[in-house]
Amino acid sequence: MSIKRRYFFLAVIIILASLLRFGWLDRIPNGISADEVDYLFTARSIVLNGSDIGGEWSPSSLLWFKYPSIETPKAELSYFLHLPSIAMAKFSLFTARAPFVLLNVLTVLVLYLVTKKLLGRGIALYTAFISAINPWGIFIGRTAYEMPLAVLFYLLGLYLLFVLKGWRILVVIPVFVLAFYSYIGTKVVLLPFVIISAYFAYRYFNKRKYLKQYLMVIISAFLLTLLYLISVTTTTQASRVTEILSPAHQDIIDTVDMTRKTSINTWFTNIFVNKLTVFIQVVVIKFFRVFSTENLFISGDKFFGIYKHGLFYYIDFAFLLLGSLMLYYKQKRKYILLLALIVLGTVPQVIHQGIADNMVAHIVLIFPFMTIIIASGIWYLLSWIRRYRYLYKPSLFLVLIIYVLSLVNFLNLYLHYHSIQPGNFELNKRVLSRYISLAEQKDISVQFLGSDPFGNFKKYLLYSNSYNRENVEEIEEKYKNGIYEQGEVRFEHCLPDQYPAESTDVIIMDRDCLVGGQERLSIARLIDNSEIYKIYNDRVCSGFDLKQRVHITQLGDFAIENLSPEEFCEIYILNL
Repeated sequence: MSIKRRYFFLAVIIILASLLRFGWLDRIPNGISADEVDYLFTARSIVLNGSDIGGEWSPSSLLWFKYPSIETPKAELSYFLHLPSIAMAKFSLFTARAPFVLLNVLTVLVLYLVTKKLLGRGIALYTAFISAINPWGIFIGRTAYEMPLAVLFYLLGLYLLFVLKGWRILVVIPVFVLAFYSYIGTKVVLLPFVIISAYFAYRYFNKRKYLKQYLMVIISAFLLTLLYLISVTTTTQASRVTEILSPAHQDIIDTVDMTRKTSINTWFTNIFVNKLTVFIQVVVIKFFRVFSTENLFISGDKFFGIYKHGLFYYIDFAFLLLGSLMLYYKQKRKYILLLALIVLGTVPQVIHQGIADNMVAHIVLIFPFMTIIIASGIWYLLSWIRRYRYLYKPSLFLVLIIYVLSLVNFLNLYLHYHSIQPGNFELNKRVLSRYISLAEQKDISVQFLGSDPFGNFKKYLLYSNSYNRENVEEIEEKYKNGIYEQGEVRFEHCLPDQYPAESTDVIIMDRDCLVGGQERLSIARLIDNSEIYKIYNDRVCSGFDLKQRVHITQLGDFAIENLSPEEFCEIYILNL
């Protein structure tokens, strides 16, 4: 294949990756998760007044691993990446995610470059294609989650280690710093990742040259990891260190105690049931569950949340086996490198205290290297078939058709099935915010009563673009006093079985506040029509033809902020 044709196909693949990630981004996913809201809301606070809403934290604190006190500690880099879009554009699902989606598309290109240097141009082109259409890559690439950032910078650091020579090798240090600040889950693998990658580059690409430079890269990774450990272990603020599994972790201790109490007490019990043996057992179980074919190729996990589709396509399984076999026999050293990086990619999940049904976010580093092996299987198969002149093009076409059909099937599930499932990015909170915005436009006072008033308040401020320079001081002053209020809108806690007081205000309660009761309108889940929010004293939607079921007919219905009041009410507000 000529260079021009190769670059033409690469450009087509990058365009395909862009379309799959940017298409309908203002509608799907149809809401934002709690972690995404934390990043966005704090970034908005930084733009408006240089600190978080409490005024006790500044962005420079992130460099020393100090986090906003109102949030669970999260990766540091995402806050900064949100700043340009938050500062220059009104909030929308598109502007919230576009910078991250762009970087995810760039990951496809960087993975191509890594594979090209490692295994050649042919396999690299197939790798880019598989990466562009990978279900997990599309799913996570359309969000503002931090995990894809780590993948991008780890891959970029790997590529630079492979291609740079002399003192230029030190250019990789800031890249790995960015990788470290990208995602908390992968911090634990930075040092071993750098050691493995630097050793391979030193031994096989640069023929045992530039040892001093490679050692400096490794030392920098060690010092950065040490700085993080010192920071999080010497501070009184919340950290994620307690989530790391060890023989002394409380979960392990509880398991040992329970097993001993429910077993016949013999001397075997103390030998085989103790903190070390239980820890090893848990680690081994979690390691093998990472490679469960059901999770990888059939159903995914709770985080992926589609359940009817795996993280890879069915056909990928065959090519993964073939690629492993052929690389082992043809390029054993490079296959061992890929295998080592895949195993390393399981560490964040293996040593995490969490359960196995929510593991995909922790194993993000296995996906690019498994993709390389899958692409190798395709390339070796088609290379063998190429010897039979009349079979090559039909075989290539057949493989392409299978992948296209697999992609279409996944997109159908992702767009039309997953988008209305109950756990999908909290669409109902977006509907709630739109309803309150419409009430506010009519100068109608609204009181929200729920179990998470501040969480709902943050989402309302973002979705309605109501957190701005005109009211930032007022909102932050009220926040310090525990008041979540903007204009005529107020968010408060409710008590169980609390009924709305006599009032002319619109009162919205979440389902934990009231069972049964007065006449009301409702906001319900799409999948089963179960009531989520109860609306009393409505003066926004009552004049329209309200339905008894949520009436979604097209993806355009998820562009909630663009719907007219009549369209919005008749689709999302129910008269049960």
